[in-house]
Amino acid sequence: MKDTIIKSILPYLKGAKYIGKGKTAYCFLMRDNKVLKLFYKSIETKNMFDYFRNPINHFYELEKINNDTYIAPLELLIKDNELIGYIYDYIDGKTLKRVGLNFKIEELIEAYDRLEEDTRKISESKFALYDTHDKNIIFNGGFKVIDLDKGIFVDDEVENIYKYNMSEINQTIIHSIFNESRNKMLEFRNQKLRKEYLETVYSDPLKMKDLLKDISNTYNKKYMLLLNKNDIIKSRNKY
Repeated sequence: MKDTIIKSILPYLKGAKYIGKGKTAYCFLMRDNKVLKLFYKSIETKNMFDYFRNPINHFYELEKINNDTYIAPLELLIKDNELIGYIYDYIDGKTLKRVGLNFKIEELIEAYDRLEEDTRKISESKFALYDTHDKNIIFNGGFKVIDLDKGIFVDDEVENIYKYNMSEINQTIIHSIFNESRNKMLEFRNQKLRKEYLETVYSDPLKMKDLLKDISNTYNKKYMLLLNKNDIIKSRNKY
C-alpha cells in the first residue's frame, strides 16, 4: 500500500463511472479498471486520516492480509494533509444483496471452503471484521470481501477472532439468501433449520455448509418466520 499526494481529485474522476455509495463515501470505477472510494466532504477526513495512521488500527497492515477472498486497498489518496479516499482492485461480480435471485445456493457451498480458509488466515493475523454486509461481499464463483478499512487488529486469541469473523460472514450470507437485513433474526419453523441456524451464527460457525445444504433442500419462505430481534428479546423477557 502506498500514499499518493495529489493536488486535485479531478484526474482520477475523468472518465470514471459512478457505481454507488455507502455510509462514508462514493465509489467510482476508473478508466484503469480500479475502484476509487471517495469520502464525503462532510466526513472529518483529518480525523479519518489519523484513524488510519493510528497504530492501534494498523491500517497499513491490511496489505498483509490480502488474499483471494479479502481485498485490501492499494493506494491512499492524500490532499492538503487529509485522506480523501483510496483505491482498490475492481472485482467483476455481483454483491450478495438479493443473493437468492442471483445465485444458486449450491454455488455458495462450492466456494465456501476457500472463504473459510482465507478467513482463518486473516484471523491468524488477528484482524477482526467490522461493518460486514451484503453490499461489501461480492460473488463471482468465489467470495470477495471488500471495504476492510473499518476492521481492526485486536489483541485476542486467534480462535475467538476466527469464530467472530466466521459469524459475521455466516450471518451475512444466510440473511442474503432470504433478502433480509441482519437487524432481524431468522426464526425457522423447521426445527432442524432453526437449530442449525442458531448454532452456526452463535456457537459453531463450522456447521455453515450443513446449514446451507439443508436450506438448499428445503428453500421456501414457508419454512421460516421473521421476527425483529427486539421483539424476540421482549417475548423472551415477558415471563
